[in-house]
Formats: sequence, structure tokens, C-alpha cells
Amino acid sequence: MTRPPHLWELSSHPNETGLAAPPEWLLADARRRRNGAAEKLPAVIRDGEWHKTMVSGAGTLRRRGFSEAAAVAALIAENGKYEREIPAGSEREIGELVADVYERYEGGEFLSGTPSEKNTAGKKDSTAPIVFTPLSSLLENVPPEPPWVVSGYLAPGSITLLAGRPKVGKSTFAFALLGKVASGEPFVGLSTSAGGVLLLTEERHDTIAEKARALGLNSFPAASTPIAGNESIHVLMRHDAGSVRWPEIVRQAMAYSAQSELVVLVVDTFDRWSGLRGDAENAAGAVNEALEPLQYAAAAGLAVLLISHQRKSSGEFGEAVRGSSALTGGVDVVVELERPSRTLQLGSHARVLRAVSRFSSTPEELYLELDEHGFVPIESPEQVKSDNERVRVLDALEQGEELVSTDQIADELELPKRATRRYLSELLEKGLVTREGAGKKNDPYTWRASA
Repeated sequence: MTRPPHLWELSSHPNETGLAAPPEWLLADARRRRNGAAEKLPAVIRDGEWHKTMVSGAGTLRRRGFSEAAAVAALIAENGKYEREIPAGSEREIGELVADVYERYEGGEFLSGTPSEKNTAGKKDSTAPIVFTPLSSLLENVPPEPPWVVSGYLAPGSITLLAGRPKVGKSTFAFALLGKVASGEPFVGLSTSAGGVLLLTEERHDTIAEKARALGLNSFPAASTPIAGNESIHVLMRHDAGSVRWPEIVRQAMAYSAQSELVVLVVDTFDRWSGLRGDAENAAGAVNEALEPLQYAAAAGLAVLLISHQRKSSGEFGEAVRGSSALTGGVDVVVELERPSRTLQLGSHARVLRAVSRFSSTPEELYLELDEHGFVPIESPEQVKSDNERVRVLDALEQGEELVSTDQIADELELPKRATRRYLSELLEKGLVTREGAGKKNDPYTWRASA
């Protein structure tokens, strides 16, 4: 059967016609999605759904204001629900995945100060022409050495990492350094450029006061203000920062430093202030995110000093810093504060700085010790060792009454025989010991302290 054709009448223009009311089922669904709880992650992450589940979880945590480090830790825990015996993704892969999600959808937060829907704030238009520069023009106004705040170690526009094991004296060392920078006096024989310092510290007020008194610093503020101080050293206590997020802390520190004309920003310790916890400290993405605000601070002209820890197990020089290698790779100078080898006999107050750096003028090793005047350099550790061993030889002779041979002294003090002979000859020249014998096989030299 043939149906009659449809007939149409043009009664009004489309722009003059209102939209039809949405059906009730659509409105009810929209209300349910808006008011309901976020969709929960599955109890078991099945094969083939790992990437989708992790991206979804990272996006949810980002929207709810969690830091990247917190998201990494949460998803590492979720990763244990994978259906197979072997997890689908390693901790490194989870860190990279989370970093990608946060970069894509929240990249402009630090620069703009407000969350952005897309990663557009602070970035150039992808269609804009790229500016290429000849190397000669780029280096035209760059001095051969940066304008060091502390020669070889700390400079405006760069980030220095100071690492050491717990209780080795990192904070004490940093406090001593800050005092010399504030006064413009040399530090362990290194020239400094006088300037103000902003210290972000996890120390308590009483421990700060103790270090300040011990090192002769009297410029720390009262504890009643979160950020305060005189013209030299300013402090922000960790508990006074409250729940303010790490990028915002750095942004405000940059603004305060510019307002107060400060030149150095110290973060003690980096992991506590940046919120790196547990496995996040080993995730390259989380570490790079925590470093990013400080790279802006350095680019703004601040000399940035980060204090961190060494891992428990020993590592090669420059590779013993705890956590992801992204930390050492993201800074300009890596300095490790350690106790020197016991064979040098430098005493319990001696320390050695070992450094790797982008700058050729950074010393590879610097020995120092803490005395009543602060840290002082040990010019020649080997000479100090020789002096200490020479004193031991003289003490041993003064405590005995009988003549003793060179070999007997060396064996008793567990010293090399060649070094013992040298020490005895030096003591003889100074008239501190006497010698008998011909120095031959059947008539060896014997020694006693001078009367």
C-alpha cells in the first residue's frame, strides 16, 4: 500500500522556535549524577582495565585537590588489587602516569595561583613560532662564573642540594652558612656575598634558638609570627604554614623574598615541606612536580638551598642521596656532608663536603670542623693526620722509661713503620726525643723521650 506523501508548512524560522523541554528521565539522571558520590574504583582491577582505572583515579584525586605525591601513594596501594599475581604497573610507571594526568589538566596552577581547567596557563600557544637563538648571542652576557653567594656552592638562579645522614649536622651546617651569608663574612675559607635569607624550617623554636646561640646568630625572630625577622634572616616554621599547599608556599616565599630583598631561600627538609611521603619520594614524576616551584624561584633570581637525606645503604659519591635520581638530576649542585674516614683521625667534630656540580669552580672535597667559633676549614687532612700520629708517638715514649726500637713503637701504635721512622726523625730534630744505636740490623736505633 502506498502511503500519502508528507506535506510541510514553513510557519516560523528555526531561530524563532524554542527548545523542547527535556524529558523527565534525562533530568532525573542529571540530578543523580550531580548529587551522587563519585564512582568507586572496582574491588578488583581486571586484565586490560589497569591503565583506564589508574588514569580515572588520578583524575579524581586531582579534582579533589590532592597533591601529586598523595595521588601516587594512593594509586600504588590500589595497584595491589590487580587481578594477576604480578602487578600491571611498577611504582615508576604509576608516578609517570600521575605526573602526566596532573600536567595535562593542572599545569598552570602554580603560575596563575588558581586551578585551571586545562593545561594552558603559563604556556605558549602551540601554534606560535618558536624563537631560535645563536649560541654566541645566548652566551654574550653570561659571565664565566655565576655571582656566587657562597663561592662554588650557592648562586642566584641555581639550586643546591645538601644531603647527609641523620644527625650528621646538616641543619647546624646550614645555620652556620646562613650566618656568614647574612654578615658577608667568609665561610670555611670561601668568600660570600652578603644578603638576606628566608629559611623554611621543620625545626622547633627551641632547637632553632639553641643553634642560633651556639653559632653566634642573634637575628632569628620571635615565634609569634609565621614569617618575620630582621633585615638578615627570616623564618617560616613548618607548623605555621598549616595546610597551605607546597606550590603556594613557594609562591608566597618568592613574593616575600622580593618584598624584603632576600637573596637565598633555604628548605629544611625538602621532603617534609614538599609533601613527599613514602613511595612518592622514589617516584620521578612526584619529585619533578615538587621541584618545579623551586625552579621558578631560582629562575626569579633566588639562590635555592635544599636540605635532604642520604639513603641508609652506602652509595657512590653523588649517588647516595635518598629517593629518586630525579632530585639530583633536577638541581645544579649536589653536596654531601659526611664524617671523614676514621683513618684520617680528624676527630668527632670533623666533616667533609663532597660535591658534584654543573660549575667547574665547585670544590670536589672540602674538610672542615666545628669549634667554638663555628665551622673552620681543615687545610690539609693528611697533615692533620700526620700531626696526630706524631703526638701519639711522643706520648708513647713519654709514658715509658726504657729504650724502645722503631719497630716496637710502630707495632704498639699500629702505625706504618715508614711513617713511624719519619715522625721519630722529626721529633729528634726538635729535641723532643733522644736516640741510641747505629741504626743497623744488629744495632737498631732505640728511642726515649728527652728528659
